[in-house]
Order: sequence, then structure tokens, then C-alpha cells
Amino acid sequence: MNDPKAGNVTCAATTLPLTASTTCTSDNSYVITEADLIAGGATNVATGQGTPPVGTPSLVPPTDQITTPTAPPIASIALTKSASLNDGNGNGVADLGETVVYRFVVTNTGTVSATGIEVEDPKVGRVACVDTTLAPGAKTNCTAGLYTVTEADILAENLVNTATVTATPAGGLVLDPDDPAATDTTTTPTGLPLSAMTMTKEAKVSDANGNGYVDVGEQIDYTLTLVNIGNVSLTDLKVTDPLAGPVSCPTNVLRPGATIVCSAPTYTATAADIAQGSVLNVATATASVPEGVPPLDPVVSTLALSAPPLTFPGSEGPPPARLPQTGTTLMAALLLSVTVLVLGFALQARRIRGVGRYYWAA
Repeated sequence: MNDPKAGNVTCAATTLPLTASTTCTSDNSYVITEADLIAGGATNVATGQGTPPVGTPSLVPPTDQITTPTAPPIASIALTKSASLNDGNGNGVADLGETVVYRFVVTNTGTVSATGIEVEDPKVGRVACVDTTLAPGAKTNCTAGLYTVTEADILAENLVNTATVTATPAGGLVLDPDDPAATDTTTTPTGLPLSAMTMTKEAKVSDANGNGYVDVGEQIDYTLTLVNIGNVSLTDLKVTDPLAGPVSCPTNVLRPGATIVCSAPTYTATAADIAQGSVLNVATATASVPEGVPPLDPVVSTLALSAPPLTFPGSEGPPPARLPQTGTTLMAALLLSVTVLVLGFALQARRIRGVGRYYWAA
């Protein structure tokens, strides 16, 4: 007995008289294959063999065929995705610039092989899988490069990432494009949107006479450095400086972490500045924020450059000799006290919600 699918066959009798019969049994069970599923059944053809007595016509081997119906083939594949945040500051949420590692597991949940396995993830780009062909029930792991949290993720207040697996099933079958098992989504909470900016003002004084003060007619060049220390972009950026005049900035958009330097027209110190004891300059920066983000308060920077200290007649040079009972000592002390008081006010400089620096031209 020859049966290619059953393998070795054992018969109860190997010699048969005329009209006699015997029963034969395969030594091993037959396991349904993918090809049987695709064909819709397991078809088995067996052939009998024997040697007739001498002098009789040769035996034509008898055959018999049986088809066992199989279950319909199923083409199905599933994706499981996980996200791991590299939480640099340990606050439990994804902040701008932090990274996320995505991992994928693809499983052939169908009853036929799948080839050309690919995972599509728009946020991370190319995904590499260990195996691209899976037998029924087999799994493979896939990885992608690091994903960096963006401003768009911050504005959405969640990092939502969806990936989909595709493949080509055997036997001309096709995957169901609407199968939810082939898609998986992870959601990573992000930090709240925050608008914040700093402004640092610097002044360069020509100081023609080298006395370390601002005198009438001396020139002052102001620069203002703005830094976006928030996690959202600032637009429509404007800086006003009533003393120096129109401020020029290289751009009116400031991305998170970006720095720009703005400049104002050269200012010439006036007698009025000197009379009040200092050149007082107040600059204000404003900007718009994305929709839904709390507005940015105006950022103000103040810088005061000192004028020369006031002098009085007879106050220069060494003090006069003490004259008995004339009251000169009392007057000199009074003049000195006034001078120190005025000088103290003149040298005072303070910053309001900004940073001020100044230096003198060589």
C-alpha cells in the first residue's frame, strides 16, 4: 500500500486469496497543512500493490481518493505597541525635547503564513522587524529610532502615536484593512503649554572723557537679548524703547529655546538726563502665544546709567583749614552730606523683570 500523505502503511494480511480483503492502517496521523487550508480540503490518494501468481496477467494497481474538508483559511495579523519615556527631569510627563522609545510586537494570528511584514509609524519613521515572514502563531519584535517630543505634542497636551502593521498572506488571501488588531495606539501625557521669555539689556557708552559716567553729548548704544524659555513659540514679537526709539529685531518669531538680539538707535545723552542724575531707559517686550495658551505678560527691563556726581563751589580740592568759631566746619559737613546723598541716588540702578548691563567704550 502506497500513501504519500499517510506515510508507512501496515496491512493486516499481505496475501489475499481470491475475493478476500484486508484492512490497512497508516502508522502515523496526518497533520493538516497550510496548503490543505488554502485548497479547502486535504485530498489523499492511496495506491494498492500486489504480485499475482505466475502465469497470470499483471496487476493494475488499484487507487482510491478521499478529500477531508478543512476550515476556511484565515488571514490575520496583530500589532502590540509600547512607549517608554526618557523622563530627563523625572516629572512623569513628556516635556519638550525629551525622547520616547517605541517597541512593537507583530503576531500572525491567522492560519496561513504572512510575508512582507511592515510596521508603519508616521512619527518615528522606519521600523525594523527581526523577521518579515511569520508562520501561523509566530511572533517578531520590531524597533524604531528615538522620537523627540515636539511643540505640537505639548500643545495637544498628549503625545498620541498610532502604528499599523501590513503583510501579504499566503494563498492570495488579503488582510482586512479595517481589522483593529492590526493597529495600536499609545498615549503619553505631556507637560502643560507654558509661555515665558527673558530680556537682557546692555548699554555701551562712548565715554569720551573716560570718567566712567555719562556726560552730556556722549552716545549710548543699547542691545536687547531675548530668550524664549517656555515650551511654545512666540509670535508677533515687539520691543519698545521710548528713550532710544524704534527697536529692530532679526525676526518676530521666537521658537522654544531660541535667542535673538535686537538693537535700538544710538542715543545721545542730554542735559535733562544729567540733571536727573542718570540716563534711565525702560524697554518692554510683548509677544503672542498659540491659541489656548495663557497669554504672556509684558517683559520689562530697566537700566540706569549714572551721570557725574554733583559738585558745589569750594567742594573740590583739600578741605579748608579749620577756623575757630566761624561755623565753617558745620557748613562743610552739611555740603558733604548733601553730595553723598545725591551721589547715592545717581548711582542707583535697578532691574524690573529683566536684566540690565552696561559697559564703557575704550
